[in-house]
Amino acid sequence: MIQASLVKGNPSPTNEQSVSRRWILGGLGSFAILRPNSVLAGNRRAETGLPTLADLAERFPPQYPQFKTALEVVAEVGESIEVGDGPKGRRRIVPIIGGAFRGPGLSGKVLSGGADRQTFRADGIRELDAIYELQADDGTVLMVRNRAVVDDQKPLSRKTRYVRSVVRVTAPKGSYDWLNRRVLIGTLDSLRPEKPAVFLRFFVLE
Repeated sequence: MIQASLVKGNPSPTNEQSVSRRWILGGLGSFAILRPNSVLAGNRRAETGLPTLADLAERFPPQYPQFKTALEVVAEVGESIEVGDGPKGRRRIVPIIGGAFRGPGLSGKVLSGGADRQTFRADGIRELDAIYELQADDGTVLMVRNRAVVDDQKPLSRKTRYVRSVVRVTAPKGSYDWLNRRVLIGTLDSLRPEKPAVFLRFFVLE
């Protein structure tokens, strides 16, 4: 019916024909708007003239981060507290009761009162979320939040377990506030059974 009206040049299409014609034109317009995005998603130069991923990769060579040790920490831990299963798995809390740390131009102790909250996931991964404070020899207190992933399943590419963390160190305004403006990552090694403690290194990405 719609085609007949258009061919004959019907000057007064019905309301149904008008609505149908607008729907067809609107659909074609929507297709025309979406088409460049689908072309761009295929890593081909779109009608807008945006460069391809290959062009961008050549224009901006990789800048591989350089690492520098920011802090070394030995944290003494207390007896773990089991707190039951949660939505993501079994949970426990490991109290942080002391220790020591050092870094470029600073050193001090680990304050008691912090804790490492751990989750044992069903896939065998352990998630750590440790929050504690470091007190420098001059009295400055640094707040640390260290979130780590522990994989004890020893992937084929590694001889030891995988432990990596994302670290946030918050310092007050002063000599150590450079820590607030950098990205830090970390490693962790257990000192058990020799001592109930862990050794951590925090690296700053240059």
